[in-house]
Formats: sequence, structure tokens, C-alpha cells
Amino acid sequence: MLNAHAQPSTLAATLELEGSLRLAGDLTALLDGRLQLGSARLLDGPAAGGKVSLRPGAPAILCVTPIDTDPDSLAAAKVSIAGVAGDCITLEFADPAGDTARLYRETIAGGFKHSSQASLTAATAEYTVLLNELQRQSLDQLEKQLLPFFTELTGYLLDLSSRIKQPKEGKNAHYDASVIMRRKGKKIIQEMVQITADYYQDLTPRQDDDQLWHHDIEDAEELGLIDIEEFEDFLAIDRMITLGEDLHKIALEALVIRLATLIDADPNTVRLPVHVRRLCRGLQCALDTQNIPREVLYIFSIILPSTLFASWAIITRS
Repeated sequence: MLNAHAQPSTLAATLELEGSLRLAGDLTALLDGRLQLGSARLLDGPAAGGKVSLRPGAPAILCVTPIDTDPDSLAAAKVSIAGVAGDCITLEFADPAGDTARLYRETIAGGFKHSSQASLTAATAEYTVLLNELQRQSLDQLEKQLLPFFTELTGYLLDLSSRIKQPKEGKNAHYDASVIMRRKGKKIIQEMVQITADYYQDLTPRQDDDQLWHHDIEDAEELGLIDIEEFEDFLAIDRMITLGEDLHKIALEALVIRLATLIDADPNTVRLPVHVRRLCRGLQCALDTQNIPREVLYIFSIILPSTLFASWAIITRS
């Protein structure tokens, strides 16, 4: 599963191109396996008055600035320019499947590695093994389903940005969301997986901390105090929960009973970490931390459920 404690990072790097051109910038990892050199600036280039032209497909050598990391840990990598947008340059590895490419991605993105979660204890030794296996498989499946989904969602949002009329002059919410997804998608996944993993540490909570939206109304005059945008967010997430529960009611009940048996607890007091409500709650929290434009959150409530729930067939066999 994801190493939820390793935060996605940015490394200072230089890019050397033909013609003695050398650029510097901040290197980040993208969801599709490529890298992005942001805030790119020219270090060495043509004589005064000359123009710098970066063309897609141009070969280059990528080097991480030694001050940011062990100079021997990341060797210079052969890359090519995949695209340029403003001061951001998208880079592709000459050998995307090679060890160098893998090491760059893991170092920059914090590494999608297996992390060590606290071992769980069940009613018996045999049940303890099963409980830990349930945790491992469910978190692995969650990561496996979300990675390709977020990659495709980024492209989908970018496509919508050119087809949908935006409500505000000079602001394209769908484009802004696609940029966030490209740069922060792994962070969102990490947070969502970590939230789900944390649920496993307290399977019988004393109180419900999964309330998606709550507002006490004592009289009619307080209706005007409700945050409409917050309420709309609740409705979108609630629709996801309703859809998921309708589709997987029997599987959910079976998992709750099995989990209660493993830990020898009353099923009515058990909180299933991979329940539809928990997954949607984790998604909501993860998206909130990345400031996804509210105008596009409805997309998640429409197309995400099928992705989240696609792993149920495997999880229920745990």
C-alpha cells in the first residue's frame, strides 16, 4: 500500500539541452509516470538577444541539484520534452520502465511503497492473521483502483475545460482542477488511504465521527445560516453513499458480521473501515485539503462510485 507517512516532495533540478541550454526548476512527479519541471528559468543559453525554443521530443539530460539529495542516489537521467505550458515543462523518461525512472518517481513523490502499519489484534491468533490480511488487501485494492482513476480523471477534467462554458469571467474551474489533480493526485490518494488505515486502529469507536454534515436548527430563522455550498457538498457525497450501499448492501452486511466475528464484538458496534460511508468520508477529507474547486466536485459524485466499488468483489473474498 502507499507509504502514507512519506509526503510528496519537490526537488531542485537542472535540465541540459542541445545548444548549451541549461534550465533550472522544481521537479515534481505526475500521476502518469512523467515528471514536471516547474518554475523553469534559464541558467545558460544563447547570446544576448537569442531566443530559446523548446520543442516536444527534444532530448535532454535531467540532473537533481546535489544540495537537495545525496548526489550519488539519483544519477543523471535521459529524458525528452513532452510538452511546455508557461514555465512548466513536462518530461518523459527515455526508459520509463527502467530503474532510474523508478528511483526518480519514488524519491520525488515520496514513494508508493509498502508502509508499516501497527499490527492489529483479533480474538484469536488465527483471526489476527485474517484481520491483518483483510487490512492489507483492502488498502492495496483501494490504491490499485484510485491510481488509474485519478490519471484518467485529470484528462477528463482538461477535456471539459475546453467544452464547458465557465460561469466566471477569466476563471476555468475545470482546468484549475485538472492542474491540481496532476500535481496533487498522489497526495490525495495517500491521504485517503491513510484515513482508511486509521479506521482499522479503532474498529469499535465510542462515538460516530463520520458525520458528513450536521447543523442543529432550533427555529426557522436559522435556516438562513446554513452554508449552501457546504450543504451541496454533503448532498453530492450522500448520493455516492446511497448508490454504493444500494449496490453492495449484502456484501457490506457480510463484511461487518465477519469483522465482528474476528474481533469478538457486537456487529452493531463495529465500524467497517472499507464501508461505503468510510470511503466517501475519506475522499471528502482528502479533496478538502487540496482545495479542489467546488464547481467541479459534482463530477466525483457522478463517476467515482463505480471506481471505488469496483474492488468489492476482491475485498469480500478476504
